[in-house]
Amino acid sequence: MLRSLSSVFICFFLCFTLAAQNNTLKNNNALLFMGPKLGYTEHREAQLVIGVTDKTKKIAVRFWKKDSDAKNYEKIILTDWPNKGKDAPVKITFEGLDMATTYNYEIWLNGKRQNFLYPTQFTTRTLWEWRNPAPDFSFLMGSCAYINDSIYDRPGKPYGRTTEIFETMAKTPSDFMLWLGDNVYLREVDYSSVWGINYRYRHNMAIPQLQAFWASRPHFAIWDDHDFGPNDSNLSYEFKATSLETFSNYWGNRTYGEPNNKGAYGQFTWSDCAFFLIDDRYHRASEKLLFTDPQKPI
Repeated sequence: MLRSLSSVFICFFLCFTLAAQNNTLKNNNALLFMGPKLGYTEHREAQLVIGVTDKTKKIAVRFWKKDSDAKNYEKIILTDWPNKGKDAPVKITFEGLDMATTYNYEIWLNGKRQNFLYPTQFTTRTLWEWRNPAPDFSFLMGSCAYINDSIYDRPGKPYGRTTEIFETMAKTPSDFMLWLGDNVYLREVDYSSVWGINYRYRHNMAIPQLQAFWASRPHFAIWDDHDFGPNDSNLSYEFKATSLETFSNYWGNRTYGEPNNKGAYGQFTWSDCAFFLIDDRYHRASEKLLFTDPQKPI
C-alpha cells in the first residue's frame, strides 16, 4: 500500500511539475518569443538579445555576481526600443562589469519575472595578456540550419530534419558558438518583402529547441546567401539593406561593417586567436563577371 501511495505521489508530482513548467513557458511566450540569447562577452561588457512581443511595454534586467547575494542586484530598465509595439529583438548591454566574473541575471517584462528551465548567466573575459599563458578554449560551429515551415516549403520531402541537435549542443561544453551562414533559409515568400524577411528570422529563432542553447554561451555569426536573400544572391538584391538590419538585430556580434562601408563583417578575439567574420554577400558582384574584371569587387 505504501509503495502504491508513493507511486501515486510521484506520478502526481511529475504531472504537477510538468503542468507548472508548461504554464511558465506559456506565460513567457505571451511577452517573450526568443531568448535570452547571449551575444558577445568581453572583459567589462556583455550583451543579450531577447525577442519581445507586441504586448511588451517595459523591460527590466536584474543582474548580480554569482557569488554574491541576489538582493545586491543592479538593474537595467528599458521603456523604449526600436520597433516597440511589434514582435522584435531587443539588445541589452551590460557595462562596467568585473573581469573574469560570472553574473546571474533575471528578465522582467511588464513587471513580471520571466522563468526559464535553464540557467541564465554569463562570464566575462580574463585579462591574461602579459600575466599568464593564453587560456585554452573550445567552440562549436555549424551552418545550414533549415527549419521546416510546411506551408512555405517546397513540395516533397522536407529539407530540414529534427531539431534535437540544438538540445544536444546546449549540453555540450564550449566557450562559444560560431554560426557559419545559412543560419536561416529565406523562402520565396520571405525574400520578396520586408515583412517576409522579419517573419523568417522570428520563426527560426523562436523554436523551443534553440532556447536553452541561446542562453548557454556567446553566439557569433556570419551569413551566406540564404540568410541574405535568394539563392546565390549578390549586391543587386533589392532588400539587402533590410536583410543586413534584420541580421544585425538578431545576432550579438560586437560590430557590423564600418561607418563608411556597410556589411555583416567583423572581428573578435578569443584567448590568443583572432576570428574574422567575413561577409560574402552584401558587396558580392555577379558570378558572370570574370575574376580579372577590374569592375568586380573582391
